[in-house]
Amino acid sequence: MIEKGPPHLVWDWNGTVLNDFDVGFRSANSSFRDAGLPEITTAMYRGLLRTPVRGFYAAVLGRDPSDEERDALEQGFHSYYRCMRRRPRCRRGTAPPYPERKAAHLADHLARLKVDPAAAVLIGDVVDDAHAAAQAGASVVLYSGGFGARAGLAATGAPVAGSLAEAVELIGGL
Repeated sequence: MIEKGPPHLVWDWNGTVLNDFDVGFRSANSSFRDAGLPEITTAMYRGLLRTPVRGFYAAVLGRDPSDEERDALEQGFHSYYRCMRRRPRCRRGTAPPYPERKAAHLADHLARLKVDPAAAVLIGDVVDDAHAAAQAGASVVLYSGGFGARAGLAATGAPVAGSLAEAVELIGGL
């Protein structure tokens, strides 16, 4: 009988380990306000947030944004995000991937570490994390305290935890 070792955990960064939900939410509302748009609630933010981000803006506006509108909202968001982010500087081993490249980034990360994807578990906070893990051959546990709405996370079929401690506990059931 082959004994199964402990899983290799891959922690998503923003929204999961770095709890920057409030900064992202406030930055989005500030950029909306600058554009003359109404602010949204945290529940709306979690429910509407998607990638590519243009889809999020379309959900907020009720129509596709023009390139100029999208650029203004993105520039405003990033400007506010940088100003509101009040945390010590930290260093990541790698740069965060674009959502559409998460699976390749995860697969590359595991390959460089010589970790079998079947022995890896990604803990993340958005639907994209579930898709990336599945495409890379890894398991996933989703955290509902980050950017993704609990209902959307649960719709992926992945286990959903309300805390990071619970996320680690759920790994045993995979």
